[in-house]
Amino acid sequence: MALVPLEGVTVTAFRWENDTETYTNVKSTTTDATGEYTIPALWQGRSYKLKFEHPDYLIVYYSSSGLQQDLETGSAFYMETFFEDVDVTLSEGGSISGKVQVDE
Repeated sequence: MALVPLEGVTVTAFRWENDTETYTNVKSTTTDATGEYTIPALWQGRSYKLKFEHPDYLIVYYSSSGLQQDLETGSAFYMETFFEDVDVTLSEGGSISGKVQVDE
């Protein structure tokens, strides 16, 4: 199966905040028709994680440990000046369907 570019993926940068020991959502962008994205003007000398989200695929987070399924797993990557080639492959995953009803 060949890899093809995916347009419309929301890529969000989360910055690690040492004082609160939490991640803060700082900026987002969307992939173009070639699957490319850029998040400009991130603070240098800080640690980040990236979230990749598309309605038809599983959400993944990129960290220094590779791809994760949640924000709290793995270590953030440290950004000195710039970080290039953070490439990911999204998976479709399964689905759940059903019907919600109420007693009248």
